[in-house]
Amino acid sequence: MKNKILERAHSGKFKRKHYSKNTIDTISKSNLVQLFIWLDESKVILKNKLFKVAGNEKYIIYEHFVYNHYNGELFTPLQALEEFFGLLFPQQAYILNYFYYKVNKGDIEDYIKTNYRLPSQTTPIACDVDLNYIIYEDGFVAPESHYFYTRAIAYLYNNRKIDRDIILNFINQGFLKMDTTNNNLCFITYKDALAKDDIIAITKKGTTSSEYKNNLLKEHYTGFFYAKKDLLETKNFETVYVFESCVDLMSF
Repeated sequence: MKNKILERAHSGKFKRKHYSKNTIDTISKSNLVQLFIWLDESKVILKNKLFKVAGNEKYIIYEHFVYNHYNGELFTPLQALEEFFGLLFPQQAYILNYFYYKVNKGDIEDYIKTNYRLPSQTTPIACDVDLNYIIYEDGFVAPESHYFYTRAIAYLYNNRKIDRDIILNFINQGFLKMDTTNNNLCFITYKDALAKDDIIAITKKGTTSSEYKNNLLKEHYTGFFYAKKDLLETKNFETVYVFESCVDLMSF
């Protein structure tokens, strides 16, 4: 049935009616992860808890848009169908309309849960997970004396023009570490920034084109340079999330 729908969309042999803005807004609410898998499962890959476009993993498939975090390129559902499936507007509208109103999304959700369930990728970081163990004993982040820190300093100093003293200060205070596998900068958030005895988040920033790893968060809305709304209201906070990237804030 799906193949017939796609053939009909590509052939253009369907009634080309006028689609109002409200209609487009409605059908554009289709879950893109489900839509991509339904249209062509081979175009979707699950990596590091994120659904990505297979063959070009810089493009991450979110619920209502596709986004490239490397250059800020964003695709709406209509644009995504044109970019990744080669569909023109009447075909895009037809597919989205059919999918939104006709396809059983519950079946697709069950399929995703069954076929994309990988413990290392889908298990959230629970509050009882010891991020300190990951940092200091599991070989996840290199010690300060490791050569990876030379890479961190070179990247931040040469590429991002951040003062060397600022970089060394972050490293020496334990706020910046390095991912030994993917050369990611790892910004460490402590429950108590002075005691540094309980790590609650590891915010990552890639330095190369190698595989990017997700942030590790023990609590929702935690991370480097991020303060919860209630803390902001009471002015009881150590750091505030101002820019998209920790690196951007360091260079401000």
